[in-house]
Amino acid sequence: QFHVQLGDTVEAGQVLATLQTASTQSEIEKIEEEIYRTSTLGLYNDRKATANIEIAKVELERLQTEGASDSECRAKEHEIKQMELDLRQTQQLRQMELDYKYSNLQTLRQKLETAQRRMEEAKAKMEKEKDDLMRYVNLFGFNPKYGVEGKPIGTVTYKPQGFDPKQPLYQMD
Repeated sequence: QFHVQLGDTVEAGQVLATLQTASTQSEIEKIEEEIYRTSTLGLYNDRKATANIEIAKVELERLQTEGASDSECRAKEHEIKQMELDLRQTQQLRQMELDYKYSNLQTLRQKLETAQRRMEEAKAKMEKEKDDLMRYVNLFGFNPKYGVEGKPIGTVTYKPQGFDPKQPLYQMD
């Protein structure tokens, strides 16, 4: 968030911009909680489904041992296969959901890191410029080919300015 506009007068120490990271950090924490909850609940449900499959297999063995009809045994086998299929599908869907959440989490973390890095770069650039900032007060450069446009201001020094990035305007004669 910028607190000043281009051309505003600023004072030493004035906050020019702030980085709003609270909402992004809050989103990151929310997704981390969702990932934890989905993973934990998923493991619990997997164990429960696996236990139910094992119970169904024991019931099938009991049916076979007690001489149940072929149709009863086939029905129980079909039930077991369906339970195993349901478990695999549930696991695949959960993994897709987790992959999506991990992707969002990574995107948000990168966004936050990029914003923080840019803020640090801006601070470093401003720190570098601080030393000679006062030398530019009341100093305007102009293109010598076109001269000063409009009525000159008496308190301002005008210097012809070519393109030489190695030399600051206040050093040009």
